[in-house]
Formats: sequence, structure tokens, C-alpha cells
Amino acid sequence: MNKNLKNIIIYLGLTIWLIIAILPFVWMFLSSFKPIAEVLTYPPTLWPKRFSFDNYVKAFTLIPYLRYIINSVIITGVATCSVIILSTMAAYSITILKVPGAGLFIPLVLLGLLVPPQSGFIPIFMFV
Repeated sequence: MNKNLKNIIIYLGLTIWLIIAILPFVWMFLSSFKPIAEVLTYPPTLWPKRFSFDNYVKAFTLIPYLRYIINSVIITGVATCSVIILSTMAAYSITILKVPGAGLFIPLVLLGLLVPPQSGFIPIFMFV
């Protein structure tokens, strides 16, 4: 088979897969501009008959989303900065300073990286 034809088939398949994967997100985004009656109509339509920002106005007035976003940014920022600072200090102490037991600590960290955190969900659930 010609290499160009093979590439065309691969890219065509990837494009079809991309459209299938993106379509639910496009549907959700466009449905957010529809009134509730239009969202629940059968057969469903992709494009809204009338664009309306009422859903967004209602969402931001009934629920304090801005406060939630600020809280998320603060918690994420503090957690990220804490992890970066503590990881940097730990890496410096293990690599530059000759700490006793550093040769044992590095394989333990690598062993911990091999085990996915999701493997502990069921035992934690069974314990609680």
C-alpha cells in the first residue's frame, strides 16, 4: 500500500474519531443556550432555534459561582505551592546533602510511583 494512502486512511479515521469524541461537548455547549422547553423536545436539535443567555444569568444569580471559583483558585494555589516547595526541599536534601538513608528513600519513592492511587480506593471504602 502506498504510504500516502495509508496516511490518508489513518487521518480520516482519526478525524472521524475526533468528531465522535467532540460531539457530546458541542451538544452540551449549544444546549446551554437553549430554553428548557427546547432542550426537552423530541426529536432533539443540535442548533438552538433562539440563543438565550437566561440559563447563565440564572446560574450565576442563584448560586455564588464566583465565590466557588475564588475558593478553588485559593485552595489549588496553596496546595500547588506547598507541594512545589516541599518537593524541592526534599529533592535538595536527598541529592545534594548526604543524608543517611537516602539510598533507601529513592527506591521507596519510585516503588510508590509504581502503585496507582486508585488501587487504594476499595480498601479505604471497605474500611469506612
